[in-house]
Formats: sequence, structure tokens, C-alpha cells
Amino acid sequence: MVARREANLRTCIVSRSQKDRGEMIRFVLDPEKQVIPDIKQNLPGRGIWVTAQREMILNALKKKLFARGFKEQVSVDGNLAEITETLLEKNLGGLILMARKAGVLSTGMAKVEEQVRGGKASVVIQATDGSADGKDKLARLAKRQDTEVQLFEFSTKEQLDQLTGGVNTAHVALKASGITGQIEAALFKLENFNG
Repeated sequence: MVARREANLRTCIVSRSQKDRGEMIRFVLDPEKQVIPDIKQNLPGRGIWVTAQREMILNALKKKLFARGFKEQVSVDGNLAEITETLLEKNLGGLILMARKAGVLSTGMAKVEEQVRGGKASVVIQATDGSADGKDKLARLAKRQDTEVQLFEFSTKEQLDQLTGGVNTAHVALKASGITGQIEAALFKLENFNG
């Protein structure tokens, strides 16, 4: 078990600290030697790792650590932090679409409330532009449950509509499943990235 955990550790090129792969972003070079984020950590080639925080990417840019990490001349977009955030959001959106197709996703205040109250929701996503009253109500309800419910704010109602197929979607509940675990990890990573 210890060897497996150590196999998942990577060293950040900025802080030089070792962290689990889930807390890091992998970067690779495309054929033109352009540094690109490998959000799913599955692109071919040698990768270097940066702690999944906007500030760390900005420090790596400022100190020219990508060239040092790859040990060659590379091209780095000055907007790499924004590009990375966009890709993290896109990845999360794709996972939410998969959850919808898998049938583990509920939308709308009444359905989400029912899922939380019944102990079936393990993750609740709330739109950033949703009502404060609705968010507070679900937070209070989640605290009273025997099972842990993770609450996140992500995206706008309009964007959640596109991902869930809903109309005016301010609240989304996800039942425990493999895809929900991936969504939770992606939400934590995005939250951490933005501080």
C-alpha cells in the first residue's frame, strides 16, 4: 500500500514539494514544443508537474521553470493559467454530462432537496448566480444528514443548463457513484486552483 501511494507522488517544479497526482497538473510538450496542460494526465511524452494552483503556474512562468523542467527551449503561452482553468472547467463539464447520461444526477431545488434529505446525494453543485436562500437551505439540510454531502459552487445557471439539459438550473445533486467521485475530485481541484 505504501509503494502504491508513493507511485502517485510527483514533485512540483515550483515548490519542489511532493504531492499526490490528484493535487497536481501535468504539463507536456506538443510537437511544436509548446507547453500544454494535460488535465487528464494521459497525454504521451515526458511530463512535468505543478501544484494545481493558479499562483504556482504564474510563478513557473515568471521563473521560466518550464524550460528548465523540460531541459530544452519551449514555447509558453503567457495566459497558461487561464488556459489551464478553462481546461479544468471543460473537463468538469464533460464529467457532469457523463453523470447526466448515467442517471446519477438530479436538478431543481425540490429534487435536490429530496435527494439530500433521503441521504442519496453525495455531492451538491450550486450555481454561482443561484439564490442565497436556496444555497443556505441546502447547506443546513446537508449538515443534518447522517451521510456526508459535499457542497460546491460552480458555474452559472445558464452553464449548468447546458450541462444538465435543465432550465434555470441552480442546484444539482449527484448520487454516490464512480463518476461522482471523479466530479468531486475535479471540483476540489478547480476550487484549489482558484484559491
